[in-house]
Amino acid sequence: MRGVRKRGKYWIANYQNKAKGVAFEKYLSTEQEAIKLRKKWEKEYGQVKRGSEGGKGTIRKDYRGKKIGNFLIIDYVPENHKRVLVKNLITNEFQEKSLNSITSGQSTGIPKSIATRESHRHEGVGTLFNKSNNKWVARININGKRKFLGSFLTQEEAIAARKTAEQKYFN
Repeated sequence: MRGVRKRGKYWIANYQNKAKGVAFEKYLSTEQEAIKLRKKWEKEYGQVKRGSEGGKGTIRKDYRGKKIGNFLIIDYVPENHKRVLVKNLITNEFQEKSLNSITSGQSTGIPKSIATRESHRHEGVGTLFNKSNNKWVARININGKRKFLGSFLTQEEAIAARKTAEQKYFN
């Protein structure tokens, strides 16, 4: 029977009716006791329709029309409410995505080419730490050739050298 299951040596009677705001779970020694209790709850609080307990094929929270990150959720994919049709607000493309990846932030909507470029843009571009001599190195690429700008004790000095070279070569 629905709402009755066995766990170990006990039988569990379970009932949940979100519309009426009630939920029960009780451990019993026999299956007959569990079925009897479940039927009593159904008689007292009403029989729960299939799907209203958040089972397979139901929408738990409606995200249609909501903006999450860089996505606008258009609609759910028929027969699979774990996937949604979205509009990527950066590229203006329509895509089918996993709802979980969007709500968890795993899928950002930023194209990989842009994300990679932006992740490398930081204050210390053109600088790196050389472990062998414990110094910061500054360098710059000019016409496809890497030019060494020097070794420095601090990252700030290396950044300053890089910025000076940028002004010299690019402005």
